[in-house]
Amino acid sequence: MKYRVLLISGFICWGGPLLAATIGLFAYWQTHAQLLVNIGFLLLVIGFILGLVGIGCVLLFLLLNMRSAEPTRQKGRRNGFIGIGLILLNIPLALLYSLVGGHLASQIYLEIVNDSPYRLNQVVIISAAYRLDLGELEPGEQIDTYYHPKAESDVKIQIVSNDQVKEATISGYAAMFGLDDSRIIITTDSEIIIQKLKP
Repeated sequence: MKYRVLLISGFICWGGPLLAATIGLFAYWQTHAQLLVNIGFLLLVIGFILGLVGIGCVLLFLLLNMRSAEPTRQKGRRNGFIGIGLILLNIPLALLYSLVGGHLASQIYLEIVNDSPYRLNQVVIISAAYRLDLGELEPGEQIDTYYHPKAESDVKIQIVSNDQVKEATISGYAAMFGLDDSRIIITTDSEIIIQKLKP
């Protein structure tokens, strides 16, 4: 098959952005580094441009391939259509990766530690659109959880112990990239201390 370099270029324009986005999404899931969010947005733009270049290369390959002999022409046509299909497949994959990245960016990790000598009858995380009831927490116990506020609002923790209700606001604001992963400590005098886990 002549002009094979055009077809290979199309496949590189398909695989390069897909591989980079997969690595970036996995790295963001592990680190929650803001730099990776910026790289993800840049990858969307670069992936779109490379997709157009890749489709152009494959279409040029198909046009030049029409002059080939019959057996190679059919094989080249089939490979060209596969290349275009794979490049177009990147569009829904980019949408899916964006949704997963947005979900990861808007959830927070919470460590809740009961350092008080009292049993906490109820531990609740509250935002405007979602309430997460974590149940009871014995003295010295710790709960690790993820929380997704689902709407923009303040996020609070509420504890109930011996008919006393105490509340504190978790730092940040529930919006994309707004909340901090936090460690919440209930002290010996039942005060709530909230510390950032990552600066």
